Amino acid sequence: MIPGRMERDKAAVCRYLPAFVLLLALVLPSCAQVPVHIEAESGIPRDKTLAVFAEHGDPFGAKAKLEALLRSRGFRIVPGLADNPDFVLRFRYLALGGPLVPTFREFQAVVVDPRTTRTRVSAYFTGNRPPAGVLEEFVAKMAELVP
Repeated sequence: MIPGRMERDKAAVCRYLPAFVLLLALVLPSCAQVPVHIEAESGIPRDKTLAVFAEHGDPFGAKAKLEALLRSRGFRIVPGLADNPDFVLRFRYLALGGPLVPTFREFQAVVVDPRTTRTRVSAYFTGNRPPAGVLEEFVAKMAELVP
């Protein structure tokens, strides 16, 4: 091989490789779905109140996004347990990446009745997707399954 050409080829690979890896990271995992399970005969009526809590911190601001999505679907969100919510949504996630391009590797959420501690809704996602997509899918599925 010609020495000058080898250097040009290396430079081209180094220039385009990060963009190619980013493209793969964003496109391939976007097919993973968020399975949502609603307990039979229970659900969460939209006229009941719901408090949202992040279990292990929330460095990417998922709580505020989740609350906004739930409100947009007709759920009544209250700030905390002092308001005696009818249900509590607890969630946690494992995210990778920086604040500009985070991805959820894992997302878990449960909605419980605080009086009986009975689980009404559960969801679990593993994969590699942007947080907005995971949260939107979770809320959309929950909204279509809830009366």
